[in-house]
Amino acid sequence: MSIPRRPRPSTIRVRLTMLYAVAFFVAGAVLVALMMLYLAHALDGQLTARIGATERAAELPPQVQQELRVQFQRDRDHVLGAMLTASLVSLGVFGVIAAGLGWLMAGRVLHPLQQITATARRVADRNLHERIALTGPNDEIKELADSVDAMLERLDRSFEGQRRFVANPSHELRT
Repeated sequence: MSIPRRPRPSTIRVRLTMLYAVAFFVAGAVLVALMMLYLAHALDGQLTARIGATERAAELPPQVQQELRVQFQRDRDHVLGAMLTASLVSLGVFGVIAAGLGWLMAGRVLHPLQQITATARRVADRNLHERIALTGPNDEIKELADSVDAMLERLDRSFEGQRRFVANPSHELRT
């Protein structure tokens, strides 16, 4: 009987990428909706102007006027449908590109954390003299690296004091 494996928790990079992608898609969907509303309003105004500007519109029989309205409405719906399709396809394509760029940006932003992790692993092997010494802007990640460096400095001094303390009685006992 095998034990079912729990799914691996997502990394910060994956979560940041998803956050970027969702923000892009929400902003894009709002933009598409606003654009469609504006376009529908503009086409409705154009429809009214076209029917009113048709020569001798008042002289046309009501059935012909109705057919013109139906044709203009069909054209409006076709334009709105084509624009919606093009907008959604574009949103999808650029959304995938935005997610890819989000993945790259998240990796770049999180690279200093990988340095901190690698240094902490090396230091765990009894090399307390090594420091992260992260360079870059004074942000939260640099503060974390500086805090870890300060902690390593205190640990190094503490272990050095302990070594001296143990070495003194040992030297006295030998003499």
